[in-house]
This record gives sequence, structure tokens and C-alpha cells, in this order.
Amino acid sequence: MVETQQTHQSAPTRFTIEANGIRYAYRRFGKETGVPLLFLQHFLGTMDNWDPAVTDGLGMNRPVILFDSAGIGRSGGQTPDSVAEMSRHALAFVDLLRLTNADLLGFSLGGFVAQQIALDRPVWSER
Repeated sequence: MVETQQTHQSAPTRFTIEANGIRYAYRRFGKETGVPLLFLQHFLGTMDNWDPAVTDGLGMNRPVILFDSAGIGRSGGQTPDSVAEMSRHALAFVDLLRLTNADLLGFSLGGFVAQQIALDRPVWSER
């Protein structure tokens, strides 16, 4: 029997251990091995705003991680009011998952957050 990968719609929503009192909601699916692709959504966008045709297509060849940032969707905390603070929340989330690297895909404001992450954690940019 061949086991199939979970998809955007079949992967369960999980919750990380809290960081600074914030519990982050996320889904991880796609290929089990490889450098994960972390999706960063537009302002007030949730992980459900991504198109499953895009996320599942990319998940065929690599792990995909979708998450709701602080104060958004099913994640706790207050919505950040700056890109720098959004980056700090995203990095706190990836640290909870113990990721040593990831590729970033940002949409709209998420693209600004991806650029800030590259500044805040340049070792990811040096690969």
C-alpha cells in the first residue's frame, strides 16, 4: 500500500507550544524531507487564504508550512503593528518548530515580512 502525502485541505491544523504567551496555528504538509517553504500571508490573511492548487503543487516536491501569525485567524496574541514585529513573530514561530532554515514565499505584506526576516536572520540568506 502506498501512503499519500497530506494536502492543504487534508492536513490537520496544529498549534505550537506557546512562545511569549502566543499560540500559533499552522499546517505542515507535502513532502516529508527537504527545505521547508514557509508561506507569509498578506495583512490579516490566514492560512486558508492560500490557493490549495498552489500550495499542494509546491508540496509535491518539498515540505510546506502555512501559519496564522499573531492575532490572526486561530493564533493568539495581538496583531503586530509593524513589519519588524511581524518578522519577530514569524521567527518565534519557526524557532518553536526548530527549523534551522526555510525558504520564504511572501504575498503582499508577507513579502515585506520575508525581506525583514532575511535582514533579521541573514544566515538563512547565505545558503
